[in-house]
Amino acid sequence: MTVNVDQIYTRVHARADAAVEAGVQYLNFSTYLHTTDTEEYIRSLPIESAFFAPGSFMQNYLSMWAPYLNDDGAYAINNIVSPQAPLPLIDTLGDTGKYVGAILAEPDKYKAKVFSAATGLYSSDEVSQAISKVTGKVVKYNQMSVEVFRSLMPPAVADDAVPMNEVY
Repeated sequence: MTVNVDQIYTRVHARADAAVEAGVQYLNFSTYLHTTDTEEYIRSLPIESAFFAPGSFMQNYLSMWAPYLNDDGAYAINNIVSPQAPLPLIDTLGDTGKYVGAILAEPDKYKAKVFSAATGLYSSDEVSQAISKVTGKVVKYNQMSVEVFRSLMPPAVADDAVPMNEVY
């Protein structure tokens, strides 16, 4: 999950410029932590725009944040976030269309605005409990120090994952 900010910036600029050249009237852009510079660039163009800012993806708990089996037989989710911190999570498959659809239905209402979207606010403890309930397995949340968390990942991944989680 390495995020190359320069690649994102270059790609978004090219797509936004192409939209302007093609005469597109309205650009709906999905924005997040790593794309605020591109959001500013889009705002500088002669095109109306809105920005969809989804929370953290619930689907990440099926992949990169999935619980793993500990030596004690329990499953664990490790992160630097406080166990009680409310995390804005979104079901990207089930709920994204609701928010983007609202922008498309009323473009003037959302013009030049950031539409922050989350299915709900859930703490890491609540996420662990929900996964336990659904799977029938014991899942615990462990808050780690930034140093330990960083040491568990390749440097390029840690350089992205740490800032994304420090905001909570």
